Amino acid sequence: MHIKLKTMVAVGLFALVSAAHARPVDVWSWDIAADALKQVAKTYDGAVQVTDKGYDPVYEQVTAGCAAGGINLPDVVSLENSEAERYLQQFPDCFQALDVYGAKDLVPLFPAYKWKELYKDGKIYGIPWDSGQVVYFYRRDIFAKAGVDAETIETWDDFIAAAQKVKDATRGRVSMAMSSYASGDNYFSIISQQNGCSYFIEQGGETVIGVNRAGCVTALETIKKLVDSKAIVSGGWDDKIQSIKANRVAGSIYGAWFEGSIRDAAPEQSGKWGVIKMPASEKNGRRAANLGGAALFVTKNSKQPQQAFDFIKYALATETAQISMLKNYGLVPSYLPALQSDYINEGMAYWGGQDIWKLILSTSEDIIPFNSTKYRGKASDILVAVQNDYLNGKYDSAQDALDHVAQQIANATGLAIAK
Repeated sequence: MHIKLKTMVAVGLFALVSAAHARPVDVWSWDIAADALKQVAKTYDGAVQVTDKGYDPVYEQVTAGCAAGGINLPDVVSLENSEAERYLQQFPDCFQALDVYGAKDLVPLFPAYKWKELYKDGKIYGIPWDSGQVVYFYRRDIFAKAGVDAETIETWDDFIAAAQKVKDATRGRVSMAMSSYASGDNYFSIISQQNGCSYFIEQGGETVIGVNRAGCVTALETIKKLVDSKAIVSGGWDDKIQSIKANRVAGSIYGAWFEGSIRDAAPEQSGKWGVIKMPASEKNGRRAANLGGAALFVTKNSKQPQQAFDFIKYALATETAQISMLKNYGLVPSYLPALQSDYINEGMAYWGGQDIWKLILSTSEDIIPFNSTKYRGKASDILVAVQNDYLNGKYDSAQDALDHVAQQIANATGLAIAK
């Protein structure tokens, strides 16, 4: 009886331990990203619970949880790359360093630009997820009517020339693209990046303000040319979607993840769309930049960090999971081995039979990585206000405007302006 009792106790303890390990890895994300993780979790050999918190609530609750010492947070959370560095600097004890779980083994499997904002003090805190390689999605039929050969658009000047042909052919009804330049910095960010410039750069081992350097000046000058020529018109997200459905734009310059949004918005336009690389600022210039994309992090208070990391590794660093996310949700892989998938090389019916993913993903190696820093939000707000003033003629030159931006950022952050 004594032996039997001891055996029963041992079995009971084992059951309790097993139950503890069987607790689902708790994951927070939003919208289609959450849907994609839920789908991947179904094929994962482990218990995972994915909650679609919604975009704003994720950031609100992660901020509140980190500020309170990490309480009420899940095991795994999605953060955009552009926000990652701010969280790592503002809340240095809120997330797990992942090197000990095997993160360094994954470094060669993702492009360098996706890692840039996921390091702190030489350690890895997040694993890259989707990317936002910038391309130009265009309407084949509108271009044909206007006599525009998409393959001849190599520079922003070519883009503006094509825009004039489109306007002439459609009696001014159709623009080349719609942009939220009046309220955001997307165009400034991507054109600056392709020209080797960003709000902040590293100089002498320190983070300094680089927004008034040559590549950024080129970006602001380009935006003015695009706006003045009416090659692009102003509009927010809903306006972009509606303009696509209403045949009011000939295309969109956006991150690759926008591919799914176009298909969802206008299924009746199947076969009428194509993709080319984004224009360069000069002949034979760089035609690559990144806009958007996220990463997954393990919170410091997670009781099962190894299990959390194992799920992240399965979701983000296996070809099957990544191609599933691309097929079903339009989330573009950062995982380099996914480039070898047969699906990447297939022609897409919606896109006129073009193998768009091969083209889009081929730009990854040309994207220049930059740190966003915790000051990215402040810098963007300052830039947008001055950008609007510049577009309205309140500055003599783009250089003058960006010198003013640099000084305002310096006043707001205490950082030095690059020499």
